[in-house]
Amino acid sequence: MRKNNSYQPPSSFQYRNRPRNVSIGLSRVLTTALIVVDMEPILKTERLRCEKISEQLNNANAELEHFKNISEPAYSRWFRANFGEKLTTLRELEDKTQELEQLIEDVQIEAMSSHCSAHTAYTRLEKAKLRRLKAAEDREKERLKKQEEGKQENLFAEDSKEDDLSPEMEEFLRFSFEQQLGRQRVSKAKYDQMFESFKQNFREEVLGDRNSSQRERETSTPKPSYNETPEDLQIKQLYRILARKLHPDINANLTRKELELWFEVQTAYETKNLEQLETIDAMLEGGGVVGYSKIQSVSRLRSIFKEIHLKLKATERALREEKKNPAWKFDEVEKNQTKLGSLAQQIELELNEVIEDLAITLGVFEDKIDTWKNPDPIEKRQSSRGRGRGYRRNSFRRR
Repeated sequence: MRKNNSYQPPSSFQYRNRPRNVSIGLSRVLTTALIVVDMEPILKTERLRCEKISEQLNNANAELEHFKNISEPAYSRWFRANFGEKLTTLRELEDKTQELEQLIEDVQIEAMSSHCSAHTAYTRLEKAKLRRLKAAEDREKERLKKQEEGKQENLFAEDSKEDDLSPEMEEFLRFSFEQQLGRQRVSKAKYDQMFESFKQNFREEVLGDRNSSQRERETSTPKPSYNETPEDLQIKQLYRILARKLHPDINANLTRKELELWFEVQTAYETKNLEQLETIDAMLEGGGVVGYSKIQSVSRLRSIFKEIHLKLKATERALREEKKNPAWKFDEVEKNQTKLGSLAQQIELELNEVIEDLAITLGVFEDKIDTWKNPDPIEKRQSSRGRGRGYRRNSFRRR
């Protein structure tokens, strides 16, 4: 058989020593072309998505507001009118049970730490309680005496300015501040300082604190600055529009949701977040042709969709929790006497069970404390046996 002795080099060999200025072929020629894309169909699709999810968010918020403003107050009025006496009894039993439970725990701790009997520990605690009550009475008498003489000292001289925020409003402010803070980690001192600054800004903006030395109230026209970019001008224009809609001084009857939006507007303006301002503006306009037609960027529409989607999920979680409440859709249940009667029967049965359990627990606690108050003579003698001189030393030796 004839052998083929011809050597065939690799395909890359023939190009290895090729001059650089020699072209290989048409496949290696780089070409560039300008492609024109019509963005209107894409923008239309994204606007429809934003409009749809905005409608879902508005419906969920309306359902939640209906529950908070109509169903829950109606249920509270009906519940207090029908079960007021049982609620009072339940509250008294809970307070008394908690008081006795704390007393039993204190007696046990005192007995273990002092190596004494429960009777002795109970007696010591009662004497200490009487001493505290007597000291409180003496302080009250002294205070009244100084008040009559006109020499009462101002115990709150450092806090001369009265805090005009209610506990509910302060809790709401703390919740809003923590939402703005996000996952940022700060020390406790820095957190307190930032929260006090946040409260001061709220007093100046919402409550109209005119006596503050650091008052810099925001108006509908932001402060002028130099070297402004077109984006800065757009941010200012959007801020003016939103301030006219959400500023508490202009709109006195703002809802909780609108107050939250106003805080978000302030944060977005301070951080120069144009997308956030456009999102809030679109949400206030109701979406659709009016709100989202102003936005000509696909990326911004998608970021708006993502943010509204997160808010929708949070609102749906809140709705799922509220649906477990017996007050859910109570305004509809109230019209049906059959459902209302079955609901009242169920609630009365549950309240009776809770009251009965608390009464049994309270009886057990009272019996236990009675044995500590008046122990049997034999038991008292056995507990005090060997408790003279050297008891503690001998007790350790016996161990």
